[in-house]
Amino acid sequence: MPTSENRFLLEIDGIGTIRATEVTMPDKEHTPVELYVGNRPNPILVRGNFKVNELTFKHATGLGQVTREISQWVDNYTSGLDVTKRGARFIVLDEAGVTPIDTYELRNGVPTRFKPETHGAANTSASMFTFGFRAEDMVRL
Repeated sequence: MPTSENRFLLEIDGIGTIRATEVTMPDKEHTPVELYVGNRPNPILVRGNFKVNELTFKHATGLGQVTREISQWVDNYTSGLDVTKRGARFIVLDEAGVTPIDTYELRNGVPTRFKPETHGAANTSASMFTFGFRAEDMVRL
């Protein structure tokens, strides 16, 4: 039976892969420059600036030491000990959680958040967290 759990993967260079059940996709937002020429009443639009907003992984889990490594990267980055930017690949899997159906390359990213999620005594699932990542550029592969 198909499941939508853990349909999303984030492979972070030098760290490993995390899975999540919910993702807020980043958008690539472009602000064109408006060029007014002569008496023309409307502008000519030309390439301006763009930014890629934050990717948020919710209910994420990592195998082995990946969760610890991500937490350490966030700590080291925010304290200035390691300000290395990392690349990542965001992969959407099919409903069965097996076959990749969409992939995005995120370039020169930095961590923006790490939040352990609530733990309950009756909960038998793996420890989960929310992770934020913001890249300088994003390309759909």
